[in-house]
Amino acid sequence: MAYEFAPASGGSETRPFLRQVRTTDDPRETRRQAYSGSIDWRPWEGLTLSLGYSNAANDQVTYDNRLAINTGTLPPSFGPDFTQGRAGAGSIAHQQIYVDVFGDTDQFRIAGKYQKGSWK
Repeated sequence: MAYEFAPASGGSETRPFLRQVRTTDDPRETRRQAYSGSIDWRPWEGLTLSLGYSNAANDQVTYDNRLAINTGTLPPSFGPDFTQGRAGAGSIAHQQIYVDVFGDTDQFRIAGKYQKGSWK
């Protein structure tokens, strides 16, 4: 809810009027999955070679549904629990937004590690 306090718009600091009511419903569905694996091979003592792969997927869907009701400025009558707007001064806005975001990440890794005695 938004209240109007400006005297030029018909409100005041001591007696504001309800100017706008907005409802928002933003449900979201998120699916994530990840997996990885690696293989190590030791061709000789002290040396280890690694080969790895990982994958991460993210799928996010939102269905935003918004409604805004605005009474406009300079209402002819208002009280603590109502506002009567002027003819032609108000507005109603409705939004429906559908967003689907998908991301897929692949990562390959190759590494070698040598350790024998004090040598690394």
